[in-house]
Amino acid sequence: MFFRRYKTDKPEIGSRKLINISKWQRLHTMLSELNKTAARRYFEAYHTGDIDVVMEFIDSHYVLHHGGGGEPMNFDARKRDELVFS
Repeated sequence: MFFRRYKTDKPEIGSRKLINISKWQRLHTMLSELNKTAARRYFEAYHTGDIDVVMEFIDSHYVLHHGGGGEPMNFDARKRDELVFS
């Protein structure tokens, strides 16, 4: 027989994959919970009119280019716009 099987102390590849998947699943679950918490915080602040918390989620270099043309809206203009509608 050409192929012989030798016993080794190394864990099999399959068991290493299970360990890596388990770590990934825990990380994925943790990140999902963080995302849910951030989304809840944003929507709660938006609905209560807490503009400072809402603006924490928007980058200071934010620029909105309207599809119909017109002037782009930067961070300060967005904040004024949010204050009008809240």
